[in-house]
Amino acid sequence: MRLVAESFAWPFRGRRRSTWAAGVLCVLLLPVLFIPLLGYAIAATRAAEQDPSQGPPAWRMSASLLADGFWTALAVLLTLLPFAIAWDPLS
Repeated sequence: MRLVAESFAWPFRGRRRSTWAAGVLCVLLLPVLFIPLLGYAIAATRAAEQDPSQGPPAWRMSASLLADGFWTALAVLLTLLPFAIAWDPLS
């Protein structure tokens, strides 16, 4: 149980509040910043896997952040596509 609680507390271990400010801004502008937000989620997951004692990584736009976000968005879209196609004939 302690491991689960620590995983939820992990975002609060960061030294910088700018990460939270950037995250809140991305959630508010989600339709525009969907790909960078997904890329940052992957970067945060990788950082937590490498060193869980550190907080979330700093928010920096990079090619890897955009590429990871693009490929994740594409995977989500391809997963959703069959259900979206089947929705219209079923309704």
